[in-house]
Amino acid sequence: MTVPRGALHLLAGANGAGKSTLLRLLAGVAAPSSGAVELLGFPAGAAELRGRVAWLPEASGAEWAATVEELAGLAAALHGGSRAARAERVEAALQETDLVALRRRRFTSLSKGERRRAATAQVLATGAELLLLDEPLDGVDPESAERLLERLAARARRGATIVLSSHVLLDGAIGGDRLTVLAGGRIVADGTPAQLLRDETGARRSFAALLRQARGGR
Repeated sequence: MTVPRGALHLLAGANGAGKSTLLRLLAGVAAPSSGAVELLGFPAGAAELRGRVAWLPEASGAEWAATVEELAGLAAALHGGSRAARAERVEAALQETDLVALRRRRFTSLSKGERRRAATAQVLATGAELLLLDEPLDGVDPESAERLLERLAARARRGATIVLSSHVLLDGAIGGDRLTVLAGGRIVADGTPAQLLRDETGARRSFAALLRQARGGR
């Protein structure tokens, strides 16, 4: 699989398809049993990638006492830059995730969807070139998820490269430049969302139908 720079590349598949494993390999926190993984011209996990790649893992059970803004600020600080630049990145991240009104709320007081958006804001606040987002839409309501996808697509158009996994993807109401479908750790479909979400007659099909066909079902 090749992801061009400046793309919003979507990873889809049912639970257990291998999406999280692939993102862990890209983030350099797991090593492949065979083959090679290269990011921005370097092997995954290389020291040269520090500060250039940011990873959102699957939801954890962390109970942060800090506020939404403080957590985004910490992530921005870890990736460097002037105070003004960090503040600008944090503000942009809060706007993109619709969390400006909740910036002073403690993480522990948020709903599941709000927590997921807050975690996504932390990754966005890094300003990294390559963003690896594992299930950022988990628990997020459809309206907020649609807006977030639109804003991520806009960020990609401004030069960021984003690999985003989801097992839902709004039942086909998705954006993105490329869609790769995984099943059993293998690529079973790959193309633009517009191509994959049409059947042989050109009629629109649901995301669930795409997954069934990609796995060899009906």
